[in-house]
Amino acid sequence: MVGVNVFTTEQEKTTPLGVQKVSSNSAKQQVAEVKELKRTRDMDRLNDAIKRLQADVDDVLLIAGGTFPAEDIPAMEEMGIDKVFRAGSLTEPIVDYINDHVEE
Repeated sequence: MVGVNVFTTEQEKTTPLGVQKVSSNSAKQQVAEVKELKRTRDMDRLNDAIKRLQADVDDVLLIAGGTFPAEDIPAMEEMGIDKVFRAGSLTEPIVDYINDHVEE
């Protein structure tokens, strides 16, 4: 595996200044670091969205569904998400949760 770092100038963000060949282990580490950065940014954006929603709405049930790393779920709940349903969750438990927690 070959990893590539592309360096750009501030004025011309699309113009590469250099390319560096890196080892397989280094490339794997870089991929892991990029994934972690993306996950962190996604969590930051989620937190901001939840805060904005909570500021605009007095009473809201927040549920999330999708592919989330298990280790992110406690942080999502701390942010204010009431329940997280992971990928593959059946519809019936989701509907039951909503019916149990929403007053008509």
